[in-house]
Amino acid sequence: MNDFEYPASHWFTYVSGSGQGGMPYHGLSPLGNVQNANALAEVVAQNGGDVWTNTPVERILIKDGLFTGLVVRRDDREVEVSAKLLVSDLGPRKTVDLAGRENFDPDYLKQVDALRPAPIVANVIASDKLLVDVPGGLLIVGAKRIVAGMPVTKTCPSLPRRASTCWWSGARPLPACTMSTSKKRHG
Repeated sequence: MNDFEYPASHWFTYVSGSGQGGMPYHGLSPLGNVQNANALAEVVAQNGGDVWTNTPVERILIKDGLFTGLVVRRDDREVEVSAKLLVSDLGPRKTVDLAGRENFDPDYLKQVDALRPAPIVANVIASDKLLVDVPGGLLIVGAKRIVAGMPVTKTCPSLPRRASTCWWSGARPLPACTMSTSKKRHG
């Protein structure tokens, strides 16, 4: 969903304590998001599981309406892996494609088919001067492309850095509707 497709009141309800729990803790991983993935892999390994990286999923296996495992590509061959749980970060469309549309409710498929991409570009700017002197995240209104920002140095002072200050911003390169399959262009 794009920022212009929902009322601002929905966002404030989401981040408030009276909404969906609010956002009392936020920040960045000091060594990047791979730090979170590596920590999760350690927990899996400590509990007797295996973690395979660089192993693309070829198919999601469903039997009698239940997830049973995956077919993955490992060492240039297909390998079937039994599993009780799947956490997919592929997005709804790719997950449906890999599992087969016949395994999903028609109402859910309508929702998936109606999804539109909402691209965002993350920028990290290092500077010798403090660009914005506020802690926390900012929602930016009135700008053509930049929609959010955070002075990382003020919000997460323990992050390692090469410059004296760091600013993160999120921007949408184009309205998502221009990136859809529709030929209609929005300016």
